[in-house]
Amino acid sequence: MKPVVLVLLGAFAALGILRGIEMLLFAHDARNAAVPLAIGFVCAAGFWKRWKNIHKSSSDPEKVREALFDSVARNDSEAFTKVCRKHGASILMHFQSWTTLPESVRKDSKARETWVRALMMTAEAFKEAGEPRLFEGLRAAKHHPVWGWGDAVSRAEAASDAGKHDESISILLGILSEMEGMIGSAVDKYRPKVYGELGINYFRLHKKAEATKYILLAVEDCRRTGDQEGVEVYTRNLGYVTPKE
Repeated sequence: MKPVVLVLLGAFAALGILRGIEMLLFAHDARNAAVPLAIGFVCAAGFWKRWKNIHKSSSDPEKVREALFDSVARNDSEAFTKVCRKHGASILMHFQSWTTLPESVRKDSKARETWVRALMMTAEAFKEAGEPRLFEGLRAAKHHPVWGWGDAVSRAEAASDAGKHDESISILLGILSEMEGMIGSAVDKYRPKVYGELGINYFRLHKKAEATKYILLAVEDCRRTGDQEGVEVYTRNLGYVTPKE
């Protein structure tokens, strides 16, 4: 319920009740006083009901978190957006406390993945809406693996250049495993690079089928995100891996 409606209900409730009391006390007109009193009490009841709902939602952050994280687990983008819009103030207030994963979640890989993905998606959504505080809070918390992806890709590139292709592949596959089930700008940024680097490693190991597979994935990812430069780069790489006879 929009705040303006709540304000109007409160105003009509006060005006109606005061007008009714005024007619009773000063005009001794009980019959006509009934109308403004009835309107006032109806508005007061509506005001109270809506105020309790707002107060309940803002004072019960765990229910908000459960609804938010459940929408992510079900891949229900419509429900996710609805929770963000309806409980934005509560999410902003309590999000930082959610960045500390409960012990039970840390021990369950599936639950941990959903929790982390929900944090990232929520921070991304608020950032895109012009509210970067949640995203900055995640960066400070350092619980999300995304903050290590850039360094990991650099390590993989260095290992590949040094001829340590198996080590490089292991690092890159580890990044892909962390990205599984996640969406957002960080995934869009790093996943094509990971695919492309995997293609280079497999090409240097003379594994043409694997090299082709990952470079094609890099091309497809760049097309999906509209990265035309990436499409051109990885398409050229694909030409080197699968040259025309």
